[in-house]
Amino acid sequence: MGGDMNHFPEPQRMDRAMRQKADLRQVNLNGEPTWRARNSKLYRLVARVRRQPLEDLEAQLDVLLYRGAFEPIDVRVVDIMSDHRAIVARFVLKEPLGSIQSPASTNLS
Repeated sequence: MGGDMNHFPEPQRMDRAMRQKADLRQVNLNGEPTWRARNSKLYRLVARVRRQPLEDLEAQLDVLLYRGAFEPIDVRVVDIMSDHRAIVARFVLKEPLGSIQSPASTNLS
């Protein structure tokens, strides 16, 4: 499952609380940016004024979260027709399906 919470420049307190309460882990993107500054006229101007490479303004603004018996085995950040880049991941189950709690028996309170 994926979701989108737009907070810049980093997760806000409520995001961190939700992650902790839901026992969510973040897929490691190895520092790969999910937002390219080259797609922004404003940031191209900022880079020119600051005399710094445009790539220095790129950032990892998006995350992919997971929990439970899943383990990411192949993660890529790819360019798409958007100002953000897509996180594409393949997961495997670490435990047999019979040992995973059904959603009806999971207590999220």
